[in-house]
Amino acid sequence: MAAADIPTWTEQSIRTMASCDNLFGITALVLPDDMRPWSGFFDPFMKLIDQGTNPAVVLQSRSTDAAYLAARGIDRLITLDQV
Repeated sequence: MAAADIPTWTEQSIRTMASCDNLFGITALVLPDDMRPWSGFFDPFMKLIDQGTNPAVVLQSRSTDAAYLAARGIDRLITLDQV
């Protein structure tokens, strides 16, 4: 990139990032620990992707562990019935 283009590129990048939802947070879909097979999980997971969310997955047993969620950068949990 030419040095002359850097200020414009930087401004456009920052404006784009600032308009993104959940740029700094991670959304996770909660997977019930006893869910077998995962067929009931696949459709809600894919629906979130279709809506523009790239969800992480968290086991239900870990969904109340604040330190675990923070270490993974997760700030929003969605349960299957919320999708």
